[in-house]
Amino acid sequence: MTSLPKGVYAAAITPRRLGLQDINLGVMWELIDFLSERKVAGIALLGATGEFVHYSNSERMRVMGLAPKRSRVPMIVNVSHSNLDGAVELAGAAEASGAAGVLLAPPYFFRYSPADILAFYYRFRDEADIPIPTLLYNLPQFGNGIPVDVSCNCCARVWCRELRTLLAPGMIFPPWWQRDGNRSSR
Repeated sequence: MTSLPKGVYAAAITPRRLGLQDINLGVMWELIDFLSERKVAGIALLGATGEFVHYSNSERMRVMGLAPKRSRVPMIVNVSHSNLDGAVELAGAAEASGAAGVLLAPPYFFRYSPADILAFYYRFRDEADIPIPTLLYNLPQFGNGIPVDVSCNCCARVWCRELRTLLAPGMIFPPWWQRDGNRSSR
């Protein structure tokens, strides 16, 4: 498992063709070149800044299939979706395209309990089975924030113990989580 370079990752917008829902690839390549020249550590593609919810999986996969090859810096691709199958499909495409990592928010639209969100991340890990880092993407304004205890559980139990996928570099695990998981023992 490779880790992501430390530093600033630019959250790229996703330019549209005038009057259409299609992504303007020419402007996208110019933006990737511009960001790469500014010495950022990497680029986050198709995130909330890029309005990912407005594009189909096929449109997102078309961009992610080309963008990492164009970029001169590592690219993290948002694979968040309203359901697990969509996220798994996007994660496979991101990994195949050469993305350095993926961003994954919980499914949006409906509200889910912390246990449901944790189960989602467990299933994603098992079904996507990608060898690149997965970063938890916390977007509470889209429906489901990631509670701190779920983040810690994902880091301690879902990914880090198996070293299949990593979370953002520098995340510190509270000592109480490493004991018995009882939050009151802090």
